[in-house]
Parts: sequence; C-alpha cells; structure tokens
Amino acid sequence: MSGEVAQRLQPLNARLLRMGEACIVVEFGNTIDPELNERVHWLARYLEELRIGPESSIGPACNHILELVPTYRSLAVYFDPIRGNRKALEEEIENLLQELEKRETGIKSYQARGLRDDQNFHKDQGQGLAAPRTSLPTHSPEPKSRTVIIPVCYGGEFGPDLPFVAKHSGLTEEEVVRIHTSKAYRVYMLGFLPGFPYLGGMDERLSTPRLETPRTRIPAGSVGIAGSQTGFYPLESPGGWRIIGRTPIKAFNPFSDPPCLLAPGDFVQFTSIGEAEYRRLLEEEDRMAGVWAIPPIQGREATSTASATSGITASTPQTRIDLRRSTSPGLQLRVLDPGLLTTVQDLGRWGFQAFGVSPAGVMDEYAAELTNLLVGNQKEAALLEITLKGPTLKFEKGGWVAIGGADCGATLDGKPIPNWSAFYGEAGSTLAMGFVREGCRAYLACEGGFDVPLLMGSGSTYLRAKMGGLDGRPLQEGDVLAGRPGKKLDAPGKELGAPGYEAATGKNSNASRPQEPTIRTLPPSFIPRYGSPILLRVLLGPQDDLFEPEGLETFFNSTYIISHEADRMGYRLEGPKIKHRGKADIVSDALARGSIQVPGHGMPIVMMADRQTTGGYTKLGTVILADQHLLAQGKPGDEVRFFPCTEEEAIMALQEQKARISLLSRYLGKIT
Repeated sequence: MSGEVAQRLQPLNARLLRMGEACIVVEFGNTIDPELNERVHWLARYLEELRIGPESSIGPACNHILELVPTYRSLAVYFDPIRGNRKALEEEIENLLQELEKRETGIKSYQARGLRDDQNFHKDQGQGLAAPRTSLPTHSPEPKSRTVIIPVCYGGEFGPDLPFVAKHSGLTEEEVVRIHTSKAYRVYMLGFLPGFPYLGGMDERLSTPRLETPRTRIPAGSVGIAGSQTGFYPLESPGGWRIIGRTPIKAFNPFSDPPCLLAPGDFVQFTSIGEAEYRRLLEEEDRMAGVWAIPPIQGREATSTASATSGITASTPQTRIDLRRSTSPGLQLRVLDPGLLTTVQDLGRWGFQAFGVSPAGVMDEYAAELTNLLVGNQKEAALLEITLKGPTLKFEKGGWVAIGGADCGATLDGKPIPNWSAFYGEAGSTLAMGFVREGCRAYLACEGGFDVPLLMGSGSTYLRAKMGGLDGRPLQEGDVLAGRPGKKLDAPGKELGAPGYEAATGKNSNASRPQEPTIRTLPPSFIPRYGSPILLRVLLGPQDDLFEPEGLETFFNSTYIISHEADRMGYRLEGPKIKHRGKADIVSDALARGSIQVPGHGMPIVMMADRQTTGGYTKLGTVILADQHLLAQGKPGDEVRFFPCTEEEAIMALQEQKARISLLSRYLGKIT
C-alpha cells in the first residue's frame, strides 16, 4: 500500500515514489541543496533526450514518458500508464542513477588528486575507465545563469506578514528587510504557478512556517517566505506563504518568447523600494503589457516548443480572436447569457508544468470525450464546460451540437432536449440551459470543435493565468463562438441504428433539415450516475509515511464534505482531522491531478484541473485516474468517501473506461 514503489536501496540514496498510477517521483533528499538540485536537473536532461529520441539500446520505456517536472530535490516523471510500464521505466531510471553516481565519484576522485574534472575524467572514460553500462545521449549545454534585480515594496498592505516574520525571527521589520535584500538567491525551480521562482539560499534567521490555513487570494507580485524558501507570486492565487512585500515586476507572460522571466540556474537579487516607486514601476509594467496584445483577427494557432527540463521555452504570441464577429464557415453561436461559469476547454495544455503552467483542460474528461463523440469529434476538440448554471445561446449559423455531463434541463426554442444527445440547431434558434439537476458540470460540443486560438498547444482556458480560450476568461454576453470545419455528420437517421440509439427520420444527406431537432442519444449503459456520496479509490503516496497510522485510518473510514471553496484548482474537503507524524510542510515538490494534500489543519485538498504544478504540503495519496471525473461532478455539500486500492486495480479501471469510449466510437463509426 505504501507510496514507495522501489524498496531496494537506489544509487545516491534516491527513492522512487509513487504519485498515482501515472507518475514516478525520483526523490534525492528532503533538503534545499545545490548538489541535490544539480542531480535533479541532470536526470531530467537525460530522460528528456531519451524521451524524444529513437528507442535506444536501453529499451523503449522512456518513449512512454509524457512530461518531466524537476523540483528542488525530486523529479516527477509522468508516463502513459496503459502503454508504458512502471517497472521498466524504474529500471531505466536506476541505470541513469548508477551512471550519475559513477560520474560524481570519478569527478571527486580527480578533484582529490588536484586535477580538473571535465577533460581528464571524460578522457579516461573514453579509454575504458569507469565506462558506462549504457550509452547515454549527449545533452545540450546548460544555459548560462543571470542575476535579475527584483524591486520590492516591503510591509504595510503589500507585506501583511512582515510583522509576524519579524516576531518569529526575533528581529525588527527593518532587519528582516535588510537580511532579505542582502544576497542573491539561486533559482532552483519554477512551479506552483506560471513562472513562480523557488529560490534557495535564504538566511536561516528568516525561516518561518507556512500558514496552517492557506489564504484563498494572494495578489500577483507578492513576495513570500515558506520555511527556508523565498519567492514571489507571478499571478493572483491561493497560497500558504508568509507575505512580506510585493513587486511590480511581471514574471510570466504567455505571449512573450520566452514566457518566463527566470529560469533554473539564474539568481535573483531583491532590492527595497518605496510605495511611490512601486506604483510608478507598476504603471510602466502595465503599459508594456499593451504590446503583448495583437489586433483582433480571426486566429488559428500559435505554435510553441518546450523543453521539460531546464526552463527554456519558445512560444509565439497568441493570436487574438474577434469575439463579436466571426468569418468561420461553420456553426456560430451568440452568447445571450453566459451562465454562472462557462469556459472553453479541451484535454489540456501538457508539456509546460516544468515552468509552472497548469495543464488546465476539462474537469470531467470522461463526460467531455463522450459529448465530443456524439457530434463525431476527435476527443481533443475544444468544447464548452458549464458549471452549475448553463448559458443561453442563439444559433446565428445552424449546426450540430451535443450536450452531456450534468443535466441542465436544456431547451431548444422552448422544447426540451434530452441530456447526452446530439441535435441540429437551425439558424435563429435559441438554446437555453438552466441550473444543473444533478452533478456540477455540463458540456456543450459542436461539430468540428469550437474555433479558438491554440496557445502552447491547447485552446483550454486557464483562468488564474488569464490565458487560452476566449482571452483567458469565461464567456460574456455578446461573445460569438464559431465552430471549426469538421467531418460532416451523416444525414439524419443514417448509421444511427447501433444498439441503444434513437434515430430521427431523414432520407439522405441532401434532404432539407427537419423543423424538429434531429436527435441521437447516448445508450443508457454509457451514462454515468452523479450524486452523493461520491466514492473514490486512492493510491497511497508519495508522502503517506509522514502520517500517523490512525491518520490514514481516519481518512479511509470517514465521510468528508465538499466545501464552498471547491473550484477548478482544488476541492477543499471538511471532516475529521487527519493526523500527521510531524509537520505538514515539506520541501516543495510536484503535484499531480488527484493529489491529496493535507496542510497543517488536517483537512484534505484534492488537486484538480487548474491545480498548481508544485506544492509544499504533504500528499497522502492520489485519486485514481478512472475516478477523477466523479469528483469533478461533485458540488458543495456533497459527501465524499475514499477507499484504498492497488495499482493493478487502478490501471484495470482505466483500461475499462478507455474500452467503453472506444466501443462508443465504433458504434458511431468515428475515430477518437
């Protein structure tokens, strides 16, 4: 049951830990140390080259790696749990760790003899001394580091926790500021939020524990301390760091190249400024933000490339779309009422977690895929995610749409439309969706998918970063949504005779559209059931050993309630307190979707689609992939219960879910 999946001793005393069925965490230690961090980035560079390269002599396991997220002292290796094999991937990681250990031993030996390490050590390797067991790729040289000056206005409304830090440290507020600005800090990693720099080397006199209960809102630019770490928030966000000041400098801009101000290996020097200077610099930064925007034009895609290891990315600016008009030949919908929270989403923005960019994407992937299939779309097509209350939309150009997920009581020109169905909306018709009757989130797909620009490979809306979708925001009244050209659905009634389907009448593809909506519905056996209690299976790890046995027993034998603070970033639960062995804080490392964080207050928080990419609270376990869509349909007040399971059970459940989607795809004669 433990989250440590490889019990045998690893080279360099590394531990291989489990974070769900699709991630291995390679942990080199539990401190902030430059040597540990160098190991993390060394392993990340080699795994990345093996991932993108051809299958090598050491096996194909690395080709199933999806993404790498380096942190202070660990590397999260995300992989495909169906095509990949955890054991084979662990063996390749072990081989690389052995080579790293040999390399470090050899270099230290040469240094002890007073020789330079690089040329002599590698020359002897070429002659057969300390020859590697495997053939390692040649990685690109590390980027040169820079020192970046960050002006900060300390204290007051910008630094509400400065008095607490001073009192905890036995210093005056002026002494805290002087110490905090007295040295340059190494950038060890980016995470938590896009461009958020985790800095090391802070004077231990300033070490201060995180808040027991994280704040729900911390302003962008806030400079904070958490334990022996310091850093600053590029975006507004929840967080548990002690805030001592604020900088006007923007650390992340998705429209620039590169999008992050800092990269691992850089150094940050804080300098103290007054409030007047802060406001002047903030105005200057805001003016500069104007050059990021591109004139409103009909956009398609902004291409991007990224390395998942060293903090270097190239991204062309996102083209903006005119939200009041559209020239697309496909369906067009005008927003009359946007609903409570309606956003454009797809399967997410993967490959950028190393820079703190959350994948975002749909909350309920299962419902979204089924809804897309109903209109013949690829599973990656962009669609609308609707939370609690749906929008009212007018068809300015007719087309096929489908609704699924939570039942919102949809009507077309006042006539009820069954949930989990696809239908044709005539130009001039009005689709209205009300409050959810069960579940929390509904989905609306259109044939071809909604036409929004792709940013970093995805059209998903990431609300906290204000990026993707419709300029990084929810729908607003007056927006016009267009459908991409797609593979046209067959004529009404054609090829819809698969078991469980209802087909409306229709003669051929050239026939005029019927006045009544042509409907096809999902077979009842495919329709998920929503409601309370929500039962979720959990894989323990990676920090389950930091909880008391009675704490784990409490977690698995209690009922928790979804709080009103649950959102796309994370579901905060209320119920019996889960007891830690010691402190709830850890040195920040990676967070997967479904990770169950337990801060000092003892209440679990389940990470969701818009989660931060890293965090500093202990993680008890991970909700398995096949069950995450069930939690996404939970709303405040619903009950949640957790049950332990094995990795084999988790993978089998995921395979069964994928098989059901594949079966539906075959029924429809489409390709997912």
